[in-house]
Amino acid sequence: MLIALALHYATFGPAPAMPFLSFFPPIILASVFLGRGSGLIAVAISTALSIYFFIEPQFQFALPTPADTIGATLFVLTGCFIASMAEALQRANVRADRAQRDDKAALARAKAAWHDLDLLLVEFGHRTKNDLQRITATLMMQAASAAPEVGEALRAAAERVRVVAHVHDRLARRDGHVLVDVRVFLEDLIADLRASTAYLRPVGLFIEAEQHMLSVNRAGAVGLIANELVTNALKHAFPDDREGAIRVTLHSSGPDYLLVVADDGVGMPQKPTDDSQRPAKQGGMGRRLVRALAAQLGGSIETSCAEPSGTISTIRFPVSAPGTYDAPV
Repeated sequence: MLIALALHYATFGPAPAMPFLSFFPPIILASVFLGRGSGLIAVAISTALSIYFFIEPQFQFALPTPADTIGATLFVLTGCFIASMAEALQRANVRADRAQRDDKAALARAKAAWHDLDLLLVEFGHRTKNDLQRITATLMMQAASAAPEVGEALRAAAERVRVVAHVHDRLARRDGHVLVDVRVFLEDLIADLRASTAYLRPVGLFIEAEQHMLSVNRAGAVGLIANELVTNALKHAFPDDREGAIRVTLHSSGPDYLLVVADDGVGMPQKPTDDSQRPAKQGGMGRRLVRALAAQLGGSIETSCAEPSGTISTIRFPVSAPGTYDAPV
């Protein structure tokens, strides 16, 4: 207020011209920077200084004319309004800053929590995979010392456990759900099968899959089905070191996913229209497992002959099964 008084004297001198004009800026500054009520105190001080120094008779607290009274009254009302508005804006700004800081802190805590969840998910996947690998190793050791028929069954069981272990190696989170990128998962699965048969059979294994995020249970079922069908084709479709290829595809078709395993091997002795008519030698545990897994997916399996030779197995299952969360990419 004293600075405003000095500036007014320097600009207008002791004349009573515009006695209240110079005091509006300090009222605003006091309201913004000096806390609640400071603006109203500044209005009171400004009014007193203006009346005492600039209104005739000077150096007295008097308003001799109605015009002086009206001018002082308008100044007080205007100053109080400006002070109230400035303080309200300042309080709103302080609340906004506090809310912004709280939001940043909450966001930082949320990011830390998500990071911890990611670490826990990775740790869970590694632990589960390691446990399943130990089971696989145990089954393979038992298969090595068992009778041929029992050993083959144990090795098949170990291969199925290995497929489940691959699922847990590809866990990811989306919208709070644990999901598996089925394309990457199937590519890894076929790569492993290719590596295990590359030097034993002249059969090429190929994969072409769309990128879709499936729940852990559904991805595991898809992987087990693909493993069983490819393994079955390697056993029965290419006798006597016959050359050929096995192709695995996964794509969406309307409301369904289609998992197709096709080979150009010797084909089936007959031409069944559904899987239940498949010959007995190809309808063992693996085929029963495939039918059971397809049913769990809410789908079905059809097996047909390829042209000019070979077999095509098609598993059709819905994109979104009841009670599950899948997210197509």
